[in-house]
Amino acid sequence: MRSMFWHIAEENRLTNQATNFKASWPRLTHWARVSCKEAHCDHYEKGWVTRVEPGSPQEQYIRADKERHHTWKMESSEIVAFFFPAGQRCFKSATHLRKLERGPWLTRGLQSGTMPAAQLERIAMDSDRWMDEYNEASESYNNRR
Repeated sequence: MRSMFWHIAEENRLTNQATNFKASWPRLTHWARVSCKEAHCDHYEKGWVTRVEPGSPQEQYIRADKERHHTWKMESSEIVAFFFPAGQRCFKSATHLRKLERGPWLTRGLQSGTMPAAQLERIAMDSDRWMDEYNEASESYNNRR
């Protein structure tokens, strides 16, 4: 989950409950994978060097990889360097994301006692209702202080 805003706006000490308001941009619904080119990936644009130990699983993977082109050079008896020219997918391409043009997922939940926040039952709501309830709960909490 990305760019999370989470605020406990109201606590009830008698019932040991707290109202939580959360705005989030979940990866599955609010982000899309993009190519190295679309992400302006430095490795894609400039190329890169990967250094590994000879005989390591990393070296075996690189040598078996038929998708990426490279040259290699033994830098020492303990290091082999693989040189990848620009214009090809990097090894971290699965992490290249772009935020979609969507508003956050807005939720309100009630947390009781020692229940972890991750197990909180949440109610998804539209932005106007979420803001109204958040403001009311915050004002109520602040007036009690």
